[in-house]
Amino acid sequence: MNKTFTLMELAEIFEAKAVGDGHYCVARVATATEAKPGDLIFVESASEYKACAQAGAAIITKPVFAALELTGLTTHGFLCDEPRLLFLAASRLISAHDELSGFNFDTGYVASDAFVHCTARLAPGCVIHSAARIEPHAALYPGVVVEKGAIIGAGCIIRSNAVIGSNVKLGSLCEIGPGSVIGAEPQQFEAANGVWARQLNQTRVQLGKRVAVGANTVIESGAQRETLIEDDVLIGGQVYIAHDCLIKRGVLIIGQSGLASGVCIETGAALMGSVMVNVDINIGAGALVLATSGVTRDVPPGARVWGNPARPRNDALRKLRRGTGQQNK
Repeated sequence: MNKTFTLMELAEIFEAKAVGDGHYCVARVATATEAKPGDLIFVESASEYKACAQAGAAIITKPVFAALELTGLTTHGFLCDEPRLLFLAASRLISAHDELSGFNFDTGYVASDAFVHCTARLAPGCVIHSAARIEPHAALYPGVVVEKGAIIGAGCIIRSNAVIGSNVKLGSLCEIGPGSVIGAEPQQFEAANGVWARQLNQTRVQLGKRVAVGANTVIESGAQRETLIEDDVLIGGQVYIAHDCLIKRGVLIIGQSGLASGVCIETGAALMGSVMVNVDINIGAGALVLATSGVTRDVPPGARVWGNPARPRNDALRKLRRGTGQQNK
């Protein structure tokens, strides 16, 4: 049987304004052309709004459509500034709860002083350590480990065998891919008496809302300060993010990329596949770093860079052409 969410439950997770009957139950997401009761529809026009209201489906849309309630149609749903983001998050959350609906948590471990909300779903093999918190409607797949003092926010999805380290804080609706480690020990080393030894400084990792992390990614805890990832960041698989990094809202990092310690990536920047960024580099807002680049100096806002070392794309292409011409002579 599919999991259903009431509008009140979703409103709490989304931090959005619910309209209509708060006890209305949502069972799936759909499009306006197939709307029926129990569906949640992302609405982008007045005609879609009216069609969903007539069909008895719930809607998620911008407040601009609120005035249409004056038509006399009964409308259930949400009004928010970023309905598409919340609609996608709702789709993944409902799907995850449906996938876990057949499991019974009978082969795992929850510490006596941990908190697991009654609406959270835990698959077999999960381990929840002391003082950890699992907030409402979180979904944990088989083999997930949540270490001491970590907080899993409302509606988070943690895929199989992921590890959430000590004191990590995940905002609502985050999704962590299978095998990923959030809050790994910082890789700080010092040489003494001819050997390398680990330094002991460690703070934590904090993720904002709706952060998505791909499979087998590692994000280190902070050392001198928190490792902080803001809202709506997308991180691909097999990415390594070292300690003390700051990744601001809306950043995209494609798979197999790596950030050394102290890197700051400003709002809306994008790193394509297999990009490597050196220590304490700043990548400006809206910048684009093309695949396989090695970033050794700051990237200005809005710049488009490529190469190793990364430089403005046109400069890099001219250098490549010159090099190719010399080889052909």
